[in-house]
Amino acid sequence: MSEVRAREIMSVYLSDVVGNGQIDLIDNFTAPTFLDHTQTELKGPEALRAHVETFRSNIKDLKVEVVGISASNEVAFGIWRWEGKPIDDIWGRTSQDEMIVPRLIGSLFHIENEMLVEYQPFLDAMDMLGQVS
Repeated sequence: MSEVRAREIMSVYLSDVVGNGQIDLIDNFTAPTFLDHTQTELKGPEALRAHVETFRSNIKDLKVEVVGISASNEVAFGIWRWEGKPIDDIWGRTSQDEMIVPRLIGSLFHIENEMLVEYQPFLDAMDMLGQVS
């Protein structure tokens, strides 16, 4: 696979799928054996759909900004941030009872035969720690 295709998959995922809710696009680039490290009980496109639907359903007025994408023939890494109003406190609360939310996220994709085979997120730990302090 080409670096261009890897970058394209990440761009579609972040902008169209996460940002605009076009969940149906997931089938176009996700392998049946796909592993999402946040949805380990599911496999394939169903796992990525569950991941995105859970995220999107928890954020009102969601806006996604793609900060940057790096790619090689087999890996794509997207750095992005979001704005909106979280509904549930899935990461906990501060001592002032405010939600702790990661705003800057890194998404790591492993790609084989032009299909996404593995996803792993990286959250901005420093930002989250700053919210607790």
